[in-house]
Parts: sequence; C-alpha cells; structure tokens
Amino acid sequence: MALLSNSAGSLLDFEGLKVDFRVVALLAFIVACTMDFVQLVFVFVGIITYATVQTLTVPANFKADKGSSKGHKKCIDGDAFTPSRSRRAPSPQVSAEPPAKAEAASRQLSSQPVAAPTFSAEGWDAEVDELLEKISPTQKSERIVQELARFVKQTLAPLIPEVEVLGFASGDFSTGTAFRVAVPEVDIVLRVDPHILSARLRGRDPQSASQARVVDMGKLQKSAIRICTDRLVATGHCKFRRSAFRGPEPKVTLLVPTSLGVHDEAIPIDLSINSTSPFRNAALLTEVGRLEPRARSLALLVRRWAKDRGLCHAAKGHLSPYAWTLLAVYFLQVSEEHKLLPPLKGSEMLEDSTPTLAAAAATRANESHTVGELFRAFAAFYTDDFNFRNEAVSVRRGTRDPPDVTLPLHIVLHEDGVTTSVAPSVEDPFDRRRNLSGDTTAPALLRMKEELGRAHQLCAQGASLSELLEPWVPAEHAPELDE
Repeated sequence: MALLSNSAGSLLDFEGLKVDFRVVALLAFIVACTMDFVQLVFVFVGIITYATVQTLTVPANFKADKGSSKGHKKCIDGDAFTPSRSRRAPSPQVSAEPPAKAEAASRQLSSQPVAAPTFSAEGWDAEVDELLEKISPTQKSERIVQELARFVKQTLAPLIPEVEVLGFASGDFSTGTAFRVAVPEVDIVLRVDPHILSARLRGRDPQSASQARVVDMGKLQKSAIRICTDRLVATGHCKFRRSAFRGPEPKVTLLVPTSLGVHDEAIPIDLSINSTSPFRNAALLTEVGRLEPRARSLALLVRRWAKDRGLCHAAKGHLSPYAWTLLAVYFLQVSEEHKLLPPLKGSEMLEDSTPTLAAAAATRANESHTVGELFRAFAAFYTDDFNFRNEAVSVRRGTRDPPDVTLPLHIVLHEDGVTTSVAPSVEDPFDRRRNLSGDTTAPALLRMKEELGRAHQLCAQGASLSELLEPWVPAEHAPELDE
C-alpha cells in the first residue's frame, strides 16, 4: 500500500485506485458526527495510550542505531531472548554475507558424516575377519558397561533404592559407525517391581502401599523413564538425545560424554525399565556363540550391515537389531548347504546346557564355510528363496513353515490406501505370540527388500566389504548419518 500525492496534494493512491482526499476527510467527519462525544473521547485516549506504550517498548537495538540494519538483525536472531535450559550455546553472530550464503553458513551439522570403513586386509574373507575383530564385544567394553550401570545405580538409588541396574553390550560402541546414536550398542535396563516403582514415584512407602493395586505398566514405565532421565541429565554426565515411547518397550537414548571418565569417547546408551529384549538378545547371542562361533559372528555382521544401511532403527518402522539376529540364526537352521544350528527354544537358552548332538554334527559337516561365505548365502536366501508372505522366521521350530496360529500377522498398508503387503513374520522364541515385525511400515519393508537385493548383487559381483557397508544417506538429510 503506498500513499502518494499528486501535484495538487489532494489525491490518495490506494493500490492504483486514486481517491480524492477531500472526499475521504468528508466521510470521516460524517462518521465522527454520528458518534457520541464520550465514545470519541475514549477513541482518542486509546490511540494516545497505544502510541505511548509502543514508544516505550521499542527494543534498545532499534534506538541504538536506527540508520543501520544491525540492530534489527540482532533482534531477529534472538539475542534479546533468554535461552532455555536445553539451549546453552551462545546466539550466532550476525553475518555480513548475502542472505542465501548467511543462511547456509548458519546451518551446523549435528555430527561429522561417517565414511565407509576401510580395511588393511585384502580379500573378502580377510576383510570380514578384520571387521569382526573390531566390532565384537571385549572384556574392556564389558567392564565399561558395568561402570555405566554402577553410575546409573548410584544416581537413582536415592529415588528408588530397590532398583537393580543391568548393562548389556551387543557390539563395539566406539565412534565411527553410522547411526550410532539412533541404534546404540549399549542397553541399560532398570529392574524393579512395578508396585514398588509406583509407590516410590508417588512418594509412598512400598511396605504400606497396597500390592493389590492395579498398575498400568505402560504409563508407569513412561513416567518412570522421564523422571529417571531428568535425574541422570541433572548430573551433567548424560545428555538426552531422543525418546521412543510408541513401542511395547518405551525407552530413551542418552549420550554419556567423556566427562564421566569411563571411556575416552562419548557412548550412546538406551535406557529402559523392565524391558525384556536386551535380556533375550544377550541370551540368544550367548547360546548361538556356544553352539557355533561362526553363527554369532554372522549375527554381528548382519547387525552391523543393517545398522550402516539404516535398516534396524525400530523407531522408524524397521526391524530391530534383535529381529535381525533372529533372521541370521534362522538362515543357519534351514539352509541345506549352510545348516549350522538346531532349533532353539527360549527356555533352553536361559539354561546352561551342553550343545546338542545335532548341532555338533551339523557343525562338523559345514566346517569349510567362512563367515564371509555365510553372509553371501544369507543375502541370497532372503532375496531369492525366503517367502515373506507364507513363511515365518521361527528359531524355536527351526523349520520352513507358515506362521504359527498363535502368531499375529502384520499387514502393511501402503501410501495409496489400497495396496497391502505382509511383513515378514519374526517370532520371538521367548514369546511365541509376539511378532517382532509388528511395527514395520511400508517404506521400511520396501527398503529392506531393496537392501537385501543390493547386498546380494554386490556379493555376486565380488565387491569389497567397504562398499557393502557404505553408510546409507537419506536423500533429504544427507549429512545426518549418525542420527
């Protein structure tokens, strides 16, 4: 809107429409005459009051330098506002660059992009062996995890004295891997009776609290995790990264910096309460490693591949690392040429039993297969042989059969609202009624099949392990590889 005057100074230009100023003044006079005197007084008083308030509240930056845009830029950038608790970094300096360049320069990457791993060894099998040596949990990593568990225990003991804290390391947790924060290798599980937990959070004595009280475990877990997270973050030795409360086992991801003194690099951890998946995953890896060391190595390699290619972030609708472990174990049970493992029942995996004769015989019959060859066969099996619709991954049965009647199917609805697909049925050997693909989304299912095909093709072409494990980069968030 522009206010322009002609040579006579009597015309008002309103978006190209010229109106005689005298006509406007006459209309305003007529309207004023129709109003009551008291109303006119209130109108003028309101105008004067509003103008006075606006004059007094003009930011100091504008008063300091009205002739330049420096003060205006500072106000827009938010220097005049007090940062919240979660934003402790100083406000960015105003750039003198052009707007487009200044905006690009103001974007700061959350982390350094992760490149594909490189190997000093030559040859596929040698590269696989070198990688497995790096990613397998060691006594040092186990000791660090136990120190983390003790730290969490000491921090939360004043709040919940009865809490038991357990730590699990499913792989190497050093830096340099893609999606390391999104999918941590360390799980910290708080174990406490739900009734005691409920009483403690309500500030009541557990001995006097009614044990018959019905506890909503889902709500209780989420509330307790929030409170425990606040306690841990308040120590200054934990940084909150993200929460995942939609699944059956709510959890938060924290980053433990080097200030704690347990490791020379920051360690991402998953914190949960009374979760069962970390226990079951640890029991499964221990059992298959005892029966056949190559089976455990294959599971670690498959998990690392799925992690680098962005296929095991359960919060995004992918299969969890635990589910990928079951896929690797199932392949080694049903493949005719690479059969190394017998059926595995959850209850038996929790017992310290000796390897079965069937497993020992199968191992002796396939001693020539290396872990690298097993991975090639794994990719080929799930690309060309496995029936995603009519076959269930059941390490409990160890046979190629349809899903058990007690296992619910997960039907995935595509974006068109019409097309449907059946997610791979992955039975939890500790709970035959739990389908670990129950949260799989249509895009995640499509990417899973594409990545299996890519792995199969690269293996058939004789590609290097570095090319196979090249970190997957989302098209719209290319630099965010470790998120």
